[in-house]
Amino acid sequence: MKIVILPDKFKGSLTASEAAEAIAAGIAPVFPDAELHLFPLADGGEGTLESLTGQEGRYVSVPVHDPLMRPRPARYGVRPEGTAVVEMAAASGLLLLQETERDPGRTTSYGFGELIRHAIGQGAKNVILGIGGSATHDCGTGMLAALGMKFFDRRGKPFLPTGNTLHRIARFNGTELRTLTAGCRFVTACDVTTPLTGPDGAARVYAPQKGAKPDAVEFLERNTIRLAALFRQETGRDPQRIPGGGAAGGTGATLSLFLDSEPTPGARLSIRLSGAEREIAAADLLVTGEGKADRQTLCGKLVGEAARLARSCGLPLVVYCGSLDPEVMEAEWTQAGITRIYPLCTEGISPEEAMQDAAALLRETVARTIPDILRTLSAN
Repeated sequence: MKIVILPDKFKGSLTASEAAEAIAAGIAPVFPDAELHLFPLADGGEGTLESLTGQEGRYVSVPVHDPLMRPRPARYGVRPEGTAVVEMAAASGLLLLQETERDPGRTTSYGFGELIRHAIGQGAKNVILGIGGSATHDCGTGMLAALGMKFFDRRGKPFLPTGNTLHRIARFNGTELRTLTAGCRFVTACDVTTPLTGPDGAARVYAPQKGAKPDAVEFLERNTIRLAALFRQETGRDPQRIPGGGAAGGTGATLSLFLDSEPTPGARLSIRLSGAEREIAAADLLVTGEGKADRQTLCGKLVGEAARLARSCGLPLVVYCGSLDPEVMEAEWTQAGITRIYPLCTEGISPEEAMQDAAALLRETVARTIPDILRTLSAN
């Protein structure tokens, strides 16, 4: 029996690689003849760098600036064929800040742009941009500034915008950016379809998760609407109509406008570039997992993409997750293409306990449940 193991990270407790190894360790003793293929992947957020660079790629370390413009090292990947893989979280990520430092009105995506600029300077013509996990809501203006775009206030003074100062932008000049990026092709990998503004937009949905208080959220929303109007006037395209434009605090929109890079489901990209899709088509069972399974799981996340593939191949899919949202009915998981779903947090196990020894708990849960699954498959 051929089993493909394709998990995302269990956020806060296991990397995707650690989760894949724990699942494999749970299957191997119970079913020693199984042919296991491990594909630890990501969907555009943290972990995208490793999953898309792959074991045969290499990493380049660069001195950049963090979301508060403090110097720090970060790295990007280079795939064997020369494609650069740049992860926003590596330089401009939320996890780089202490909780007391988190404020999307003050943070900048400048470091992300520094990584991109370095990759281009080293000769990269194809660049994959993973934009999950950002600490910012500057609509990617910091990134654009690092790539050469100049922003000016009403007095003609140049400055580096942040979420709190987007309203000060009176004009911008992208000549240097266009020269730098000429001949380059960019692909944006993200895990959300959030619009730039509105009730489901970047400020109101994600700014609170990055530390913004209610008044700050509304201020960021107004600033974003103002900037969108300026961009629409200058480019002829409405950033508020770009699907996924709200990803990474509006960075999805600016990547589309100025780097001609439309947001692409990161999970789909990861699966295709890793070669997992080929193995899945010839498998008998697909196993995946993530930290929390909820309705977002089925909307662009890796598990949701695995379910889409499993359904199209008529393949049984088993999902392991740290916790399971009780508001999602069993029928919804089944309809999505999931055969079984098993949470690690069951009666008597708190989320804190589950996270403390997640690898062992995942391994034990797999070992306990996989025999029933395999017996069912054998019977069919």
